[in-house]
Amino acid sequence: MTMGEPLSRRCVLHSVVAGVSITSLAGCSALDSEPSLIPVEIANYTPERHEITVDIIDRDAEDRSDGTVLREVYKLEPYEDGKEYTVPDVPTVPNRPYIVRAKIDAKTPRHYHYIPDCKTRENREDKLYLSVQPTENGATVRFYQDGCR
Repeated sequence: MTMGEPLSRRCVLHSVVAGVSITSLAGCSALDSEPSLIPVEIANYTPERHEITVDIIDRDAEDRSDGTVLREVYKLEPYEDGKEYTVPDVPTVPNRPYIVRAKIDAKTPRHYHYIPDCKTRENREDKLYLSVQPTENGATVRFYQDGCR
């Protein structure tokens, strides 16, 4: 085809369809890059009341202040009648890698490296659990997450 020849209707339609397809695919990839939110479930399995301080820090942050996604203190009621106490307003954070720190009753904090596992699986969601468990010396926090293996 030379510069002076008019474009055929078929050629024009093909170009328009190709352009729309590329544009719509670009829009989908932008939506997929948005991280989903994950719930952070916090439960007490001990017969005592506890206070837990939770810090969730973006693993790739350059400094802690800018990287803190969640910093909250929760008052946990005791485990009673075979039922754990679960924080009623479950916090959520974007699903990306974190360092999760938890401190019970002003004791030395424990930490966990959270790495998303279900991002590529349909109908599966990541969840992060902080579980206060009894020990010989009082209580400790254990970290769990749903896996997609």
